[in-house]
Amino acid sequence: MATTPARAEEADAVLRRLMTEHQSDPYPLFARLRELDPVHRSSMGKFWVLTRYDDVQKILKDKRFVRHFEDFHQRNSGTDVAAKRSFVESQRRWLIFSNPPEYMAKRAVYNSAIFNRSRVMELRPLITSLADELLTSAAERGEIDIVGELGYQLTIKVMGHILGLPGGTDIQPFIDWAAAVGPTFEPMVDESVLRTADKAMDMLNDFLGDLIKQRRGGTGEDLLSRSTAAMEAGTLTEEEVLANAGLLYIAGFETTTHFLGNAVYSLLRHRDQWDHFTSDPAGLVDGAVEELLRFESSVQAEPPHRIATEDIELPTATIPAGDAVVPLMGAANRDPERFPDPDRLDITRKDVRPLSFGGGLHVCIGQHLARLEANIVLVELARRFPGLQLIDEEPQWIGGITARGMRRLKVRLK
Repeated sequence: MATTPARAEEADAVLRRLMTEHQSDPYPLFARLRELDPVHRSSMGKFWVLTRYDDVQKILKDKRFVRHFEDFHQRNSGTDVAAKRSFVESQRRWLIFSNPPEYMAKRAVYNSAIFNRSRVMELRPLITSLADELLTSAAERGEIDIVGELGYQLTIKVMGHILGLPGGTDIQPFIDWAAAVGPTFEPMVDESVLRTADKAMDMLNDFLGDLIKQRRGGTGEDLLSRSTAAMEAGTLTEEEVLANAGLLYIAGFETTTHFLGNAVYSLLRHRDQWDHFTSDPAGLVDGAVEELLRFESSVQAEPPHRIATEDIELPTATIPAGDAVVPLMGAANRDPERFPDPDRLDITRKDVRPLSFGGGLHVCIGQHLARLEANIVLVELARRFPGLQLIDEEPQWIGGITARGMRRLKVRLK
């Protein structure tokens, strides 16, 4: 059924709110957008927005959609990508903007180095030790900020280990750099955001560039050494090694940190679910993590949109060749046609399969690591502090339509 002009106009108004206002609860707006026009062509940036689970899943897996760096930048910021600026030049070489066949060879470097499931599982002792150390220290104070004192401290150190950073590296600059780069994935980015990202990228590139030079000709197993070896073998260029080291570092801790905060907040706001989880943390954690990814993902929309390479039929619309598509995973994960009673958190829900990590060839490379870190942290919290209580009852949410997280989440350790 064709959408009426009035419904399309209202859908645009809802979408504009999601893009320009911080939402403590975006899900009613996602639901309204899905009700008004589930396959919506926005008049703001001439792109399509999808909100239903089946449509989003199809787009994520369809190889007829590709990533296009120049189109992404032009739609998001109107920026002339020919302009020489450090952020644009780094982002151009990010793995997430690569397409087959080159994409598969480049991604294989990172998969073989660390991001396949078996290699990630080898990190369990390290992650468990870090979680134990952080929670033991916090127990003496009786409280902890899940975001700043647990999430960032753990995930940045894990990514530092993966990349091969020197021990004792100050983590605060990485938090600041991630905060500067993250907003560039939101639609309608203004010039001030790009200038801030430029400065952050310059500093990150300087830091990582020195380390990459030190790895040349080495035989280490860390990710910088492995990617430098791939550069010398001709699989990656020096610019790609540097750019993707920065991308993987930032993406490897920022989204997981915010998911940890979202997960703990969701469980404690639904006390029956937390109490049930503490009855058998190890037995319930795998299902709980999947349900929490569905319920409150830290990634609500796929950051770089996709471009249709031919006309593509969906049940209610045809995406013309050349048009951009933005899959809203946060909306799809709450689709009532796929998940009965979608706004209810149920850690025993069956057949969850959230779309929070994307899908298809560009499925998130860090999904196994994120799941493992969440698994360990949630089990340790439940095992040691079953009486855990929120101090921040109304946290300050950050992010737009793409990212979702909190500036902090203080809890009382009981």
